Amino acid sequence: MLDLLPVLVAIAEQSPFKRRADGMYSFSAKMPTAQLIPFWRALMRVEAELLIEDAAAVRTTLEGLRTPKQREADAFSDLVGRVMKACPSPYDRA
Repeated sequence: MLDLLPVLVAIAEQSPFKRRADGMYSFSAKMPTAQLIPFWRALMRVEAELLIEDAAAVRTTLEGLRTPKQREADAFSDLVGRVMKACPSPYDRA
């Protein structure tokens, strides 16, 4: 999980988050492909988990389901949270 940290740091350092008219945010960063591949794989796995959850929630209506863009944003947010949780805290040091 910590191998994803350089991508998140690059995003934070290189790209201000921009709010779009639809309420979503966008960003961009340039990195070597070798660093991006594990990040994209992890992001797709989290997005797949959310898609499975959404599919399980479909019963008689499609109301309230995430759009693909919302699911992508939720996956990114969840992935960031997982990476941060995996990072050692400086407060844990004795």
